[in-house]
Amino acid sequence: MIALKIYLPTVILALFFILSGFGKLLDVASFRNLLQAYGFTEGMTLIAVPLPPLEIILGMALLYLGNRKNLIVISLISLVGFTGAFGYAYFFEGVEDCGCFGGLSALQTSPWLSFTRNFILLALCGYLYKTAGETAALSMTRTKWRMLVILGSVAFMASGISSVKPLFVPQNPSLNAQVAETELGQVVAVSSDSSYLFFAYSVSCSHCWDAIENVKTYKETGLVDEIIGLTDGLEIDLMDFEDRFQPNFSTKIIDGELFAKLAPNTPAAYFVQNGVVKNVQNTHIYSAASFMEYVMQEF
Repeated sequence: MIALKIYLPTVILALFFILSGFGKLLDVASFRNLLQAYGFTEGMTLIAVPLPPLEIILGMALLYLGNRKNLIVISLISLVGFTGAFGYAYFFEGVEDCGCFGGLSALQTSPWLSFTRNFILLALCGYLYKTAGETAALSMTRTKWRMLVILGSVAFMASGISSVKPLFVPQNPSLNAQVAETELGQVVAVSSDSSYLFFAYSVSCSHCWDAIENVKTYKETGLVDEIIGLTDGLEIDLMDFEDRFQPNFSTKIIDGELFAKLAPNTPAAYFVQNGVVKNVQNTHIYSAASFMEYVMQEF
């Protein structure tokens, strides 16, 4: 009974780190962009490459060795770091996606559920640290070492590749759909013979600020007939934003729940042509020139 009370929390903690690392591993480039939205500098975002493999290794080590104090301390420090970084991003940068599970979008939760989950995991770490040594220690056999080395090597290699080209990108349900059949249809009606760029952003998101100049080029080059901005929040904050950045498009303030569906990660952009959503961009928005060179040829 004592063993179960200790091993079960250890397995829960281990699975969290494994799933968290694996999800980020699917699209390290987007995770790095998210860290920029967190307020990380360009150089600091390089931590996005080694972090997912290290999370997977930590999770596997917990499964192999159980609640050893050194592993619990590392888990505790990691969780404190993750929670603190997301707390800063949420309260000061307007980021609502913690990015904890990367490409595993089904596991993503609201900000407050993310905080609650992390505090529960921190409590588990405290419990496991206190009870360390109450059960027989698991041994690290040669086979386990080999598995850990092989898994770690593959994970680091995959992370390097994913930082350049995502291993997996879930298709947005709006892609190739008529605008009227998507959440965008709840915002505005579009003309079937015109082209649009819907730009979903937060006025407090620094990553969104960086995207503004690229967004402007879609209208300046004539690539689209109209740019429509979408945001949530207060009118006074939008007015301050427009005074500061002078966008060449108007912005609609929409319901927060609808906005979260359109832009789980900000900024997001929907390219619409002939009433159909042809492309969806998340976190990194191409300039018009780059879009024509690298994206439009796909459709």
